Amino acid sequence: MRATLCSIDDVGDVLVAAFSGARLQLGGAGSQVPVDALPPGTCIGLEARDSFKGGVSWFASPQDGGSIELSDGILVDLTKAAGSSSGASVAARVRGPDPASASLLLELQGAAASGRAARLLLLAPGPGGRVRISGREGAHFGVHGLAHEVRLELEDGALRWSCEGGARPAGGAPSAEVLVPLPVSSRIDLAFGAAPERRAPFGVALFPPPG
Repeated sequence: MRATLCSIDDVGDVLVAAFSGARLQLGGAGSQVPVDALPPGTCIGLEARDSFKGGVSWFASPQDGGSIELSDGILVDLTKAAGSSSGASVAARVRGPDPASASLLLELQGAAASGRAARLLLLAPGPGGRVRISGREGAHFGVHGLAHEVRLELEDGALRWSCEGGARPAGGAPSAEVLVPLPVSSRIDLAFGAAPERRAPFGVALFPPPG
């Protein structure tokens, strides 16, 4: 399973889908990347391809063939792409806030957004897919008041979390970064010195994916 549920302070729950070169399958319960709002048995192929313009572009492949490029700002009907005609329509807005990063956000819209993870992060590998949690413009996740950015990268099948203010797993010693191997099989708590003026450190909790 290449999906991990992350609960991020001041952000909420995000389902992280780690792309490691093979095609990802997004769909209902039991899929590699499960989305609660999609019916069981539905499936959408997700893949990152090298772009002729440079960098990486993401594509969704519906069950009826063809492909849809996931570019910043577009609205994708996931129900239609998954070949399902049952239940309410599930749509997602694509966001690519950082032009320097190949990683994208899918934000579920309408009633589907009330589920536990209303945001799906398509995490591209390496430094080119770096995701920032910061109060600065262009961050994938904006959090006011952070003195140091928290950064996430996918590296050799592991989630690499780093922060200039320090990072540590629960009960561990502080360091510049923490590597979390995938898949995540049980809860993992991480603490970051991203906001030294706060009494409690900035936290991220990782869980196995829902379903």
